[in-house]
Amino acid sequence: MFWCLAVGATAWVLGVLILEITDLPDSMSEAAVGLIISTGVWMVATLLWRLRPAVLQLGACFAASMVVAVTAALSVAGGDRLWAVSLAVWLVSAAWAWLGWKGWAAPAWTGLGLGAAGALFGPTIGLGEYGWLGAIGLATAAFLMAASVPSRQLPLLGLGTVGLFGFVTWAVVRYFGESLGVPVALVLVGGVFLALAVVAGRLSDLARGRKPRGHGPARTA
Repeated sequence: MFWCLAVGATAWVLGVLILEITDLPDSMSEAAVGLIISTGVWMVATLLWRLRPAVLQLGACFAASMVVAVTAALSVAGGDRLWAVSLAVWLVSAAWAWLGWKGWAAPAWTGLGLGAAGALFGPTIGLGEYGWLGAIGLATAAFLMAASVPSRQLPLLGLGTVGLFGFVTWAVVRYFGESLGVPVALVLVGGVFLALAVVAGRLSDLARGRKPRGHGPARTA
């Protein structure tokens, strides 16, 4: 807990040092200054996590990496930058999920879970203005559902199912809500929900190493 609080204290110290003592805020943009501060915090968080690979330390390191991704996107991209922030969060989260998958981000289940959740959340940041981000979200959710079977990670199945339902619902309402009408759009969303429930049930059985329900000959006494 105290090591995790040390990360927050580092952010405060760097903020005071850079904003009050140096002249960087006068010569650089706010996003660039934020990138410098967040990078320093991320380095400290990474060091503490590697010294003590616990859940809180990994969570602090993950949060710091998200801030670095956002400030880097804001520093590099110009104009409307929501799409850059979405992609940055998605890419860094996907990297964390991959590290957790490989067992390199200990505790592995925490790194995998945080990365998967972040990869689903990333596209939603700019989804209202950039519809193509929905395709990334749909692909991510479908991949998580498929990956849950060989890895037998039921939390991945849950995240993927919820994410797929959310992105499909958004797509139906956005692209077909006006042409089909709200009642028909709601019916389509309900059908998607039922279909996902069936698919999730089958994948859950496969992830547990059992035959899907309803398949195979019935047992006799």
